[in-house]
Amino acid sequence: RINDNSYRLQIRLLAEIAGQQLAKLEQTSEIAFINNTFQPLSYSYMLSGISTVAHAINYNWEAKLALSRRDEESWTIDLNGAVWDQLSHQFALRQIFVNKKAETNSGEHEFLLIDGDEVEIHRYTVIGEEILVTTLGSLSTVRLERIQEDSESRKTSIWLAKDWGYLLARIEQINDSGLRIEFDLENAVLGGKQVEALQ
Repeated sequence: RINDNSYRLQIRLLAEIAGQQLAKLEQTSEIAFINNTFQPLSYSYMLSGISTVAHAINYNWEAKLALSRRDEESWTIDLNGAVWDQLSHQFALRQIFVNKKAETNSGEHEFLLIDGDEVEIHRYTVIGEEILVTTLGSLSTVRLERIQEDSESRKTSIWLAKDWGYLLARIEQINDSGLRIEFDLENAVLGGKQVEALQ
């Protein structure tokens, strides 16, 4: 929480081999609760190490425009309706379940995301409820998968912890070459309470 109505989402990742840092990723999204809805305010993505990639988005909701920058290039994007970024849309997906706008056993959900010079459509389908084994122990979750219309081999799965405000518990990605990347929840405090496994 930054103040009464704005929040910062942040991810930091380090890739190391034999104690040597190969890459560092920092991803940040700031969102605000405005007119009874959440809206992204800014987004940044910085990858350094073996390769360097920088991407930033600044939203101007009054003008209904966003400025998207990647490395040395920049573009103006029209904001027609709810438009998110790679990080804030995960929060928006969670909010659908928190606000009971979605059943945990069915349905599809669609989000518009800024990616460089364009707005992409990301669609997710609810696979169902699942007991997920994590570092914390077993969690009761809802599993979703991204609908990949342009690739049969690429796959993204997301697990949200039902008993903990649909907190993100795991993301698993498989790319076109078969490389599997997994992010697991190891520790979290939510509303002053330590997130714990099922008893």
